[in-house]
Amino acid sequence: MNSPGTTQFQEYALPDGRVVSCTNKFNTAGVWQEFSDGLYARCIARLRPSDTVVDVGGHIGLTSLLVTDAVPDLRIIACEPAPPTFECLVQNFERHLPTAIAVNVAIGTQPGTTTLTYYPNSDVMSTLRVDDEDDRRNIEAALTSFGVSDERQRQFHIDRTKAGAVEYPVKVITLAHLFAEYQLKEVGLLKVDVERAELDVFRSLGDADWPGIRNIIAEVHDVDGQLAETQELLREKGFHLDDLQQDMYDSGTTHMVTATRDLP
Repeated sequence: MNSPGTTQFQEYALPDGRVVSCTNKFNTAGVWQEFSDGLYARCIARLRPSDTVVDVGGHIGLTSLLVTDAVPDLRIIACEPAPPTFECLVQNFERHLPTAIAVNVAIGTQPGTTTLTYYPNSDVMSTLRVDDEDDRRNIEAALTSFGVSDERQRQFHIDRTKAGAVEYPVKVITLAHLFAEYQLKEVGLLKVDVERAELDVFRSLGDADWPGIRNIIAEVHDVDGQLAETQELLREKGFHLDDLQQDMYDSGTTHMVTATRDLP
């Protein structure tokens, strides 16, 4: 495991010409393609002007750009713990979403400090919960779906993907604390993408926070029963669920869970 060093930042031009700061142009292109292929369409369609969007696992801000492209005057609060991607998030907000708020924290059930493992070659896989076997399964599923041969897949071995991993100490707060700090009574969309720590995010909400949340979209890894537990929790809170496993993860563990309910 390497010590934190100096990150070489890059710039990537989105299809419409906007330039964003990133740590890896290849990853950025893939994430933007994934998001813009309709993954968020149902939740975006239910957003209202001036809604609040809370993005847990905000990465470099692509989700924030996507939703604000579709709906005007959204209030964006994005949490991102990894120092390199947080710096990109801040730069992208300053450049494209100057009223959005970037918060350099992880969300968990207990406030304090924890260790985040950051992967420079694949920053989207950075995590509080390292699980090499789960990552291997999902990498292989994605490569298989793209038609990559077994021989070529061996060249994309997980050890290469995770080479140069860095551990960062990161601040942890609960989502209940975030809601209180920013006086969030109503949230149009809660987005969660935290690489196997999604249940901790949901469990960190207070009972009084749930009624004001109208839509949720979460990447959930079906590891150790987390998918079923997440679905059960969201149903208990009054949401109607859809569970989509993208074709690229057909033999993997990654699911996109959307949860919606009607509020006045």
